[in-house]
Amino acid sequence: NENGKPAGLLWWQSPNLELLRRFYQKNQSEMTELQMAFYQASVKKDSMTKIQIGVVIAVVAGLTSFSAWAAVLAKAQMSVVIAILAGLTIFSVLAAIHARKSQKISENALEKSVKQKELAMQAVNTLTYRFVDKLKNMPQTQEVVEGVLQSNIDLLKKLYELNPEDTESQREKTVNLDRIGDYFLAIGNTEKAVQVYQESLEISKKLAADDPKNTQAQRDLSVSYNKLGDIQLKLGNTDAAITAYNQALEISKKLAADDPKNTQAQRDLSVSFEKLGDIQLQLGNTDAAITAYNQAVEIFKKLAADDPKNTQAISDLGISYSRIGNVQLKLGKTDEAMVSYQEYLKIKQKLAQDDPKNASAQRGLIISNWKMGDVQSAMKNSKAALQYYQQALSIAETLAAKD
Repeated sequence: NENGKPAGLLWWQSPNLELLRRFYQKNQSEMTELQMAFYQASVKKDSMTKIQIGVVIAVVAGLTSFSAWAAVLAKAQMSVVIAILAGLTIFSVLAAIHARKSQKISENALEKSVKQKELAMQAVNTLTYRFVDKLKNMPQTQEVVEGVLQSNIDLLKKLYELNPEDTESQREKTVNLDRIGDYFLAIGNTEKAVQVYQESLEISKKLAADDPKNTQAQRDLSVSYNKLGDIQLKLGNTDAAITAYNQALEISKKLAADDPKNTQAQRDLSVSFEKLGDIQLQLGNTDAAITAYNQAVEIFKKLAADDPKNTQAISDLGISYSRIGNVQLKLGKTDEAMVSYQEYLKIKQKLAQDDPKNASAQRGLIISNWKMGDVQSAMKNSKAALQYYQQALSIAETLAAKD
């Protein structure tokens, strides 16, 4: 027709396919060509629509199934993840428990080994040091004592080889070597003492170099240098002694400067000054000796002022005054020696008064009175000298009666 649509009795709209089928079944032979074409097109369209809907339904169903499957898979994956995490957690807990048990075993083993080592060291102390203490002053026992000390060295070597990297063990070794060196020195075997002190020094050097900020390691090194200096001085090797003492002094200076309130560091420094004073005096350098002794006095004065109850610092101060007085008296400076000895006597009187039962304090009082007698005698004050000597004798008799 004029609208471009096929002309006929039917409207151009979606057909009622069921009605068309009934009409086609009854009037098939009478239907026009156009009606037949319309019927066939309608049937074909209906089939295509059903196919499209089926496809859509299939796609939707497929997507739904896929989504459900994906959800199931996701849940399965999540379950796997949860299972893995749970497994790892259980494994971690079990590992931690095992580690703790292993740690406890290690701790127990370590504690046991430490106790065994302590027992071994107690045995060393009992069988060596106490034994040597009883024998060293007995006649004709030097060979036995030296054999015991050498056995001690060999035993210590085996003990400390069990844990050679442990710094505390190495430090213990140096302490014991120094002690053995002292014994060799006491029985007159200076050659062996030097050897033992040198071994101790080498260990102390390494420990101090490995940990420069460790004050204990640095102090141990200074002590080793001082001990080596002492024996070199006794052997007459003054140059070697001065070198050792100066090395100890440099370490002590640094430690004292780094911690001015550390009384031990300050005392160590004063001891270093005194040792240098002793060797300068032996070399005849009296001015240098007095200078070193005065440096020690200034340190002891401060320590005693900071802690009036520190009897060690007070006693050290008195000994320093005595050293200075000895040099002054040797130089003929009797007036100066008198002042130094008077300071020494006042300190010893106070210490003896504060602790009347202390035999060491009483002996210090004997020595200080005797020195006052010496200087009075040098000044030709015989009467005053006799009084000091008599006082010293009286204290000595009293002390002997108590013993």
